[in-house]
Amino acid sequence: MSGSAIRYTITAEEIKTFHPIQLKVQLFKADSSLLQDTLLTANAESGKEYAFEYWPLPAGNYTAKASLFTSNHEEIDSVAINVSNILNENLATESWSMISLANLDTSKWKPEENENATLYSWNESQPVGEYWQYERLENASDINKMKGYWFFTEDSTVLPLLTSLTKPEEDSITWKLENHYSGWNLLSNPYSWDIALNHTSAFLDAENAKEPAWIWNAQVQNYEPVQTLKANSAFFIHTEESKDFSVANKPVFQENDSMKVLSKNARANSSKNSWSLRLKLIDENSKTGDLWNVIGVASSALSIEEPPVGMKQMLSLSTQGSHRALAKSIKQSSDSLTWVLNLKADGPRKALLKVEGLNALLEKGYRAELIFEGKVIDVVSEEGVHLNLNATSKQALFRVLPKANLVSPGNIQNLRYTRNGSSVVVSFNRNNSDQATSTLRFLDSRGRIISFTSEKTSFGENSISLEVPPVSGTFFLNLLVGNESKTLPIHF
Repeated sequence: MSGSAIRYTITAEEIKTFHPIQLKVQLFKADSSLLQDTLLTANAESGKEYAFEYWPLPAGNYTAKASLFTSNHEEIDSVAINVSNILNENLATESWSMISLANLDTSKWKPEENENATLYSWNESQPVGEYWQYERLENASDINKMKGYWFFTEDSTVLPLLTSLTKPEEDSITWKLENHYSGWNLLSNPYSWDIALNHTSAFLDAENAKEPAWIWNAQVQNYEPVQTLKANSAFFIHTEESKDFSVANKPVFQENDSMKVLSKNARANSSKNSWSLRLKLIDENSKTGDLWNVIGVASSALSIEEPPVGMKQMLSLSTQGSHRALAKSIKQSSDSLTWVLNLKADGPRKALLKVEGLNALLEKGYRAELIFEGKVIDVVSEEGVHLNLNATSKQALFRVLPKANLVSPGNIQNLRYTRNGSSVVVSFNRNNSDQATSTLRFLDSRGRIISFTSEKTSFGENSISLEVPPVSGTFFLNLLVGNESKTLPIHF
């Protein structure tokens, strides 16, 4: 099944006759009337698979019968088929979902007549809506079949599907992608069957820069990248410029709906100079969370933006980019392998930061550490680190270092600073002869990172310059060399 499309596969096995064997499929309605009668082959071959496809099927119950027969023998197989007439049949109540309204039967249900249901679209042509760039859908007459919608209901609201469905005349669908402000587009799969985007992202592959399509997974209450769009679903996609985006609109049938094409084994095939880690922020109680954040190293640096904030997002994890939050941040090996992580919850929550792919990285001679709330935590297992989060956004530094960058205690000596216009210059001595990555952070009184920089330092006197914004009050300069950290207060 693929929504209202069916694919019935039959394999003729152990054919032991020299007479031609015919294979046909008949599709019957619930009242036993014949809807379709198709001869798949007049001479079936042993071991060969034959497929019968039919779409779109209106809502209802059907039976498909396959017959393999000669003039004096017939074998019959059958399968029962049910096509739902409810758009939100598999959507939980009191939970946000992203859906298409293209096949909504507005003669039976209108948003203006149902106060318990809420619908929002994304307007890329306006910088500000009711909520970010979201606009509320008030009337059925304003439904855009090519747009996707956020949907929420407090009760058992049923969204009825149209009973009359037709095959599109064209063999493809084209969306208009816009970039006026954010570049994000919330679009629909306007068909009652699944379609393939042919927009392979290989999201876990450090060398792949293609942007994925994002759907909302209501079970974990967060986004995930996909290749296949479910029937009557919606997706976010980002574009750097306004353009057309076209894909084939023929139904696709998949056993595994989500991540087959997104290179789950990308990290296993990586080299020492190219690798990626998947960061997962998971609520320890509900097991919901933000599961798709990728950091790593490749031949070229690349970044992919985080989708717009989702409705009722319990946990949020993103990598801080220069001007935006990132879902994928890949650096070159010559860069400082330090990522600023933005962490947030909808209230007090005990969370677990898991690092998928870490074991393979450790085997390559690296180590990883997390700097959170002033503490340096060695990340030694993919099972991750326990964190206490709340509604106030917190920041952490995630660093990947060669094992050689371990330094002995007392390595940082004579730490001091001077001001130079809009910069602060921190000077210090090192008594360890090995080169190490040194990270200087400018923190506010609550430990939040305002700015930071990383440089290679060595034995003897070193200095690091850091740009700081115009501020007043008491702040802190934190220097991290290898696994040793020292902090100075600074007053403005």
